[in-house]
Amino acid sequence: MMESATTSSGDLIKVNYIIEELKTTEESYVRELREIIEYYIKPFDAPENYSHFPPQLRGQTKGIFGNIQSLYKFHERLSHCFNSADSTVKICHLITDRRRDFFSLYRLYCQNKPISEAIRKEHHIEAMNFFINCQHSAGHLLPLSSYLLKPIQRVTKYQLILKELLRYSPDDAQKYVNTALASMLELLSQLNKCLNTPRICGVHSDLHLLGPLRLQTECSVYSFQQKNHRFSNKPQRRFLFLFDGGVLFCKKRPQTSPNKPEYYDCKNCILMKNLGFAEFSLSASERFEVWDETMSDGYAIQPIEEAAKLKWIQRLVRLTTALGHYQNNTQPVSSSNPKSVKSSVASKYSKTVNLFKDSTTTTAPKICCFGDLTVRHKNVLNCTNCILAEMVAEDKFYITSKCKTEIYRYA
Repeated sequence: MMESATTSSGDLIKVNYIIEELKTTEESYVRELREIIEYYIKPFDAPENYSHFPPQLRGQTKGIFGNIQSLYKFHERLSHCFNSADSTVKICHLITDRRRDFFSLYRLYCQNKPISEAIRKEHHIEAMNFFINCQHSAGHLLPLSSYLLKPIQRVTKYQLILKELLRYSPDDAQKYVNTALASMLELLSQLNKCLNTPRICGVHSDLHLLGPLRLQTECSVYSFQQKNHRFSNKPQRRFLFLFDGGVLFCKKRPQTSPNKPEYYDCKNCILMKNLGFAEFSLSASERFEVWDETMSDGYAIQPIEEAAKLKWIQRLVRLTTALGHYQNNTQPVSSSNPKSVKSSVASKYSKTVNLFKDSTTTTAPKICCFGDLTVRHKNVLNCTNCILAEMVAEDKFYITSKCKTEIYRYA
């Protein structure tokens, strides 16, 4: 291996040793995955062996083993590429360029992990003669459960190897090692969330399309009609899950048997592209509101944990900013640009509410409803404690900065 001339001989020896460890451990991992396929999955799928285990287990290959076969194909190719690489930079490129493959494959494996554990526990697979015979045929000292942990153990190993590589790599390779390390750390962060993501049923599309889970909170949910802001009297207890692609309203369902995990039944979904929100609710200041721009209903959310509200608002601002819905704008929208905000307050709403009761304020601005404003403009006026909106005329707003001001969404 040829590294930079600035690398000391001692560091070069250590770099070569670390990369050799990466290659040999990758080969060992590929061999272990192959043994699971050859000695467990293939016999399990063979019709002549169906009589050796309960009928309920037939067709449960994916449930028990997850996507082991896809992992094997991916890592077999990766191992070959590692062995062909002759520098630290090339090794790092191989990891960085495949970060999406890593995530998609290991996300599926992590999401299936609780299902596999439940099936194996329910049917006492470790004590079943068929699986004991598979273990003996493979020459494994440890049972199947230990080998099904190998993917989790392996994916955590890369960042440790890269951290060691970073210590001894030459300066001209540092940025490549840092990039590869950052991608693996982000991968572990996302996979950790996947492992802690509960089972959610009743979603009409692929849950994976919503992206990573960012927040989950137990809440009391008060529904209301957007046109008149009339609230329901009785709240519903729901678990809210915030993904990059939307918000799920779910009801928690108990375990149907001791060996089956609890799950959540999705009752409603608001896609992020259609989502509007307000930091404070007319019904109570400890609540915030979300609504679907394509629907008539809205929801006032009161988290069970008081601190959760701020986390939700901060994350919603971040996600809608990424989509272009939210704009942190402190410039005036005045008569020089009257079309930049369209308001139908005069036709849709008739009330304005004075929020400012501070005796030191001589002229209290009035905050009006936002009518048919776009999601972006609603969020500009709703999402921060430091924005004051004053209605100057029917189609004109000034957006100015005034600290410690609470902006509500009113009807």
